[in-house]
Amino acid sequence: MRSILLMLVGAIALSFPRRFESGDLYVANIRSNEVSVFDGQTGTLKRVLVPAASGVLKGPTGIAFGPDGNLYVASSQSNQIFRYNPDTGESLGAFVEEDGLTMPFSLIFGPDGDLYVSSGRDNVVRHYNGRTGEFVSIAAADTALKQPIGLAFGPDGMLYVVNSAHANIMRFDPRTGRGATFASDSMRFPSDLTFGPDGALYVSNAARRNVVRFDAESGAFRDVFARLPERAAPVGLAFRKDGRLFVGDFASDRLFIVEPGGGDAMLVSSEGLGGPENIAIRP
Repeated sequence: MRSILLMLVGAIALSFPRRFESGDLYVANIRSNEVSVFDGQTGTLKRVLVPAASGVLKGPTGIAFGPDGNLYVASSQSNQIFRYNPDTGESLGAFVEEDGLTMPFSLIFGPDGDLYVSSGRDNVVRHYNGRTGEFVSIAAADTALKQPIGLAFGPDGMLYVVNSAHANIMRFDPRTGRGATFASDSMRFPSDLTFGPDGALYVSNAARRNVVRFDAESGAFRDVFARLPERAAPVGLAFRKDGRLFVGDFASDRLFIVEPGGGDAMLVSSEGLGGPENIAIRP
């Protein structure tokens, strides 16, 4: 009788979707057309949340959690932004389907709760209503902005954009769309950027296998914060609450973590990855 009860309990547990936790890492994989989830403490693979067999995502790139708690993913080849239940992987449909969006790469929700997306083919950052997905305005546009990739909002409320074609970081006022170069040293194919717990700006250098750090007020280069091993191409960045930094390796399908003091990145996983482009930690 006891064995039958245990079997029933196990069957019931398996019938319910596994609930993921705050601090877990969600990864958009452009080559495998999947979204995978990793334990935020150990870096081990938990599950492929959105499998390629779903047939919806085509070249997933940007990934972020919205104010509603749902997961938003950019589909770069279909020029759409999709919304998902972060526990079950259930598609909640297309959130953005707008003719002006071309090759979306990164996305981020701003302090205003709205969605900002780098539109790679027309070299702008587009601003959408965070509740409806309707187009609002162009949040970043400049003749110097070519192939915008990573996005981050700074403590000053400004929008920071990786200007990959010119190997620099630009800073924009999202209300006017106007901006200027903020940092330009020690970068070669910069890809993603984020502000760290220390207030500094961190940028991944895909072509130099490192992550560099800049002063958040002046844009002055501070140091090489982290180094990755041979055949690595660091792209996605996300800080944990304890100050450790997750780094996605696009070239060799690996996930690394860097201690708060910086140094050599440590491998934590090589499973469930297929061209990791961007990563997001669940709030």
